[in-house]
Amino acid sequence: MTGRLDGNPVKRLRFMAVLPLAALLSALLLAFQSPAILHAESIPYRSYIYNAFGDPVASPDGYRPTGAWTGTDLGAGPLKEPSDLFVAEDGRIFLADTGNGRILVLDRNLSLVHEIKDLVHPDGTADTMASPTGVWKVPSGPLFVADRDNRRILRMTEEGEILQVIVSPPAEEVGENFLFQPTKVAVDGTGILYVMIAGLYRGALQFDRDGSFLGFFGSNTVGGGVLTLLQRFNLLFMTRIQRDKQWRSIPQEFSNFDLDARNFLYTCSPSLTVPIGQIRKMNFAGSNIYRGDTTAAPVAWNRGQYGDLQSAWVRGTEIATTFVDLDVDANGFVNALDATRGRIFQYDGETTPTFIFGGIGDQVGTFGRPSAIETSGDTILVLDAARNSLTRFEPTPLGRQVREAILAFRDGRYIESIEPWLQVLKTHTNYEPAHVGLGKAYFQMGRYEDAMAHFELGNDPVGRSQAFQGYRARFVTDHFPLLAALFAAGAAGLWALARAFARWKRKRLAGTGTERLSGLGSLRLLLHPLAEAESLRSRTRLPRLAPWMGIGFFFLSAIVEYQLTSRNFTYTRAESLNLLLLAARTLLVVVLFVTANWSVSTLLEGKGTIGRIAACTGIALVPASLASLAATGLTHLVTMDEAAILSLVRLAGSGWSVLVLVLALLSLHEFTLPRTLASLALTGFALLVQVFLIFLFFSLVQEMLSFFQIISFEISLRFL
Repeated sequence: MTGRLDGNPVKRLRFMAVLPLAALLSALLLAFQSPAILHAESIPYRSYIYNAFGDPVASPDGYRPTGAWTGTDLGAGPLKEPSDLFVAEDGRIFLADTGNGRILVLDRNLSLVHEIKDLVHPDGTADTMASPTGVWKVPSGPLFVADRDNRRILRMTEEGEILQVIVSPPAEEVGENFLFQPTKVAVDGTGILYVMIAGLYRGALQFDRDGSFLGFFGSNTVGGGVLTLLQRFNLLFMTRIQRDKQWRSIPQEFSNFDLDARNFLYTCSPSLTVPIGQIRKMNFAGSNIYRGDTTAAPVAWNRGQYGDLQSAWVRGTEIATTFVDLDVDANGFVNALDATRGRIFQYDGETTPTFIFGGIGDQVGTFGRPSAIETSGDTILVLDAARNSLTRFEPTPLGRQVREAILAFRDGRYIESIEPWLQVLKTHTNYEPAHVGLGKAYFQMGRYEDAMAHFELGNDPVGRSQAFQGYRARFVTDHFPLLAALFAAGAAGLWALARAFARWKRKRLAGTGTERLSGLGSLRLLLHPLAEAESLRSRTRLPRLAPWMGIGFFFLSAIVEYQLTSRNFTYTRAESLNLLLLAARTLLVVVLFVTANWSVSTLLEGKGTIGRIAACTGIALVPASLASLAATGLTHLVTMDEAAILSLVRLAGSGWSVLVLVLALLSLHEFTLPRTLASLALTGFALLVQVFLIFLFFSLVQEMLSFFQIISFEISLRFL
């Protein structure tokens, strides 16, 4: 086409004349196009999800924005600080337009049905809402509105007829200084009213059908972490006046709540103040069902940690997730709204994250200050208080496949859940929930090997351990005669090997008259620590082989444990092996212990030299190393439910090593038992001092390097 125009000046002039007309027509089309759908086809954010290690992983979009509607687009005039949404069972949407003191009622297509603004009491008295911040519609029943600035809860009809006004409970029940400023409301299927109060840390208020106050429900708990322990420790050294001025640890207030179809109350809290349990599911006693499972660490959502797992710092300020609202849809999916970054975090009924999307920005699908979230079917509605708009998201084909697979498995349709999960993996190979979902489906079908493979790809050791248990039971049943024969042959072989070793040992002793301490004979320290340590103290020639083999064996066992522990028991990644870190945890600790014990024993007039202490320590480490290797091998034979066996093996090996070391040092230094224990306690303290000095040294080196870098940078700017 370009060649033809270039070759024909007349056609080129006609083409150039048409360009302005085409541009004008395009501008007119865009001008008349509804702003609700402008730019809606492009997705202005990057979706991601966290893997089991807490690392963000890019993910295909599970939801896409289909439009953003202002109040004018809705046919209701400009919105002002809208703060809440509620979708009724018939699909209608109730929007709390806080700044305009009204409730908007919209249909499924986001068209205005009517507004509720002018109210009337049963006696005919007119009334208005000052600032409706929360709205809830009872199925085939009245409407509840939290009228914050009027300090009341309104129960009324959709026509604005006030049926009941609920005000603050009596002071003797809530306290003299209690300020009743309701911000959110929710009503369960039994008619119990839940009210969230601004600044209240004691939980939600409960009211009966007749408006009588029932009490407080489900407050957050104060964590008993290191910070609280340190605060309590500091209180021991403070005067009464200083203690009175200290900030009192109190639970964090909720930022919002919601009820599911089974009347369970879900709450959300800001992540900055509640590091664990930002999302909670309360049972009828007010206790959190979503409890953190420490055995499943470090999977973040099993620890009760939600939102962005990695905080960002901007000009010294931490930018972390701050939940302002959450919604539980009809299928049990939890959608939590982050006001800091405009993210929407979606979790399934088991708190596993499915999608993270949204953001802060100017395009459709991003927000200025998101304030409320609600679901209508499988679509998500988000209210933006800064732009006074309502944004709608719809699931992509990937999002629908994920929902289909999760719901199929939840309903017991395990075979039907496999195909959608396989389709998901075609789009997103590293989507861990898909692998875990397939593992669960195959496990329920009895396909244990396939389940183990997918649980491993999904980094779910708990699931893999359960699948391994089924696989092991089936394998033992199918191969019992062979396993019994192998066990008998192994026992016979060990017996024969033990007898052969005993004969060799007797011949060697007969030939030399004694064992050379410099060889492997020094391993007798493990069985006779007192006698061998005394013999070691009297000899001028130190053992050369066994002690250093023991220390090297200790380091090697740590590597083997890190690399070869069964996936039933570990979340570590083999490619993340850090030999320097392992060496610091093993070899460096041994070196520090030897030097610390030598220093302490010298002050206490002990007889052992640093070489003899190192020899005894190296040999004493052998049982712990053997126990570590044995436990590593057993991880391939036992399940998580049988982990006590591993702990018992490690405890036996470590106990043997500690006993040998204590008795050897007792004999080596010619101490009494109390004096030996005291020297070991001082050795531990000296070891900690050494570690502190090492960290201090590296910190100073780092500061010096940073200083020289700054100086060189300044010199380059000034003179180069």
